[in-house]
Amino acid sequence: MFLNKINFNNTERNLYNKKDIDLRWHTFETTDNRKVLYSIREDGLVISTSKKNYNEKIVKPILSNGVLVVRINRVVYKVKNLVAKYFTEDYKENCCVLLKDNNPYNCNVENLIICDKKKSGELTGGLAKNKKSIKTKHKIYNSVKEFCEENYIGIRTYYDYKQKRYKNSIVKEILKNETI
Repeated sequence: MFLNKINFNNTERNLYNKKDIDLRWHTFETTDNRKVLYSIREDGLVISTSKKNYNEKIVKPILSNGVLVVRINRVVYKVKNLVAKYFTEDYKENCCVLLKDNNPYNCNVENLIICDKKKSGELTGGLAKNKKSIKTKHKIYNSVKEFCEENYIGIRTYYDYKQKRYKNSIVKEILKNETI
């Protein structure tokens, strides 16, 4: 079962009973010693359990910037990172966790891709989007950085020109090829 917009107030108690569900659970404590244990299921459901009277409560996830997050002791955790941390072997602290079907509510273990930042950029198309070529009359530059270095201007100056912040700019003259 996925967390697809569950109405948490009307769910049955036995649905979330750890003994009746065949999915794996992992129990963890936070760094500050509070009187609460947290359990996460391999499909992304997070439950808080009181150490005093063992009352269980579902920690409601929130969709923030396209990522499902939970707030535990005033700290925001990504649900997909928690699932990857406790249910996969190849998780490292600085790795990227992606979703195969791009559904932020589907944080199941089988739906996760764990990779480094370079591989993440290749999979999401981030490297191709950021690489822009610039054409002048006599030359084609492969990137904005190459254009700025060769013409001795700052990258901020180029982006100010693109956003039309100033009426006169050295970039305008370079692109017209008047001062090269």
